[in-house]
Amino acid sequence: MKVLQRYLTWQKFILLCEDQGFFLAPLTVQSDTEEGIYNSAVSEQFVKEIATGFPSLKLDSESLKDIKIKVDDWQNRMMINNRDHTFISSWFIGQEESQEMWEQYSDDNGVVIFSRDDLLVSELPRCLNVLDSFVFRDVTYDDKQKNQIQHQPAGFKKEAFKKEQEHRIIFDLTTFKLLTGQHELEVFIGDEPANQYLEKSGAISKTDLDICKQFLIEKGNGFVVKYDLSKTITEVRVNVKASPKAKQEIKRLCESKNLNYRISKQV
Repeated sequence: MKVLQRYLTWQKFILLCEDQGFFLAPLTVQSDTEEGIYNSAVSEQFVKEIATGFPSLKLDSESLKDIKIKVDDWQNRMMINNRDHTFISSWFIGQEESQEMWEQYSDDNGVVIFSRDDLLVSELPRCLNVLDSFVFRDVTYDDKQKNQIQHQPAGFKKEAFKKEQEHRIIFDLTTFKLLTGQHELEVFIGDEPANQYLEKSGAISKTDLDICKQFLIEKGNGFVVKYDLSKTITEVRVNVKASPKAKQEIKRLCESKNLNYRISKQV
């Protein structure tokens, strides 16, 4: 169980309360322009191993070179598609407030909100929780792994960012659409489309899918995931430098959402 923090400006805190949930932004608009980017090229040995499974393919060097070009192009398109369809909400791991985070992500009238990793999971609406399109994980800071092909690129960053100590909510829109039958392609479980199989097995019903639309709202270039904020946010601390007006408004918002409120002593 980890304590998590998010530093927000006054305006972003107002939006959070109005949205009644957390905004997830695409990888393509993050401050780190290399989010989700890795070396998508495959090795020649990998291509050769794949080609040996198809007797009709020629295994001479020129043929393998042509196959590699096609595989590399496909892998690169996969990477680009993943970046366009992966959305994240980033949290800072730690119990103590961070002066650097205050300065980087908030302002004099801003707040820091506290939660826990287990609450982000348990309070996610059930209709979203039963699908594999949401992942909650700490970021791995490793240059070598960051540059390799990964199943979940959003979970890896370069070592230079290690001080950020991020925990992320990661939403895979492609997986969500595939599992709910909204994608142009179909995924099968056994002989049935995945969405029909999930309905018949009782994992998720048509009603659940309709309810999903109430808890996963498209907004701007991202999505808002609805949460019961009073159960998910354990505390809201307002910047000690905040104006009387900001403190009063933030306190009012906290009271209206049943959120614990106090003034930070850290900044």
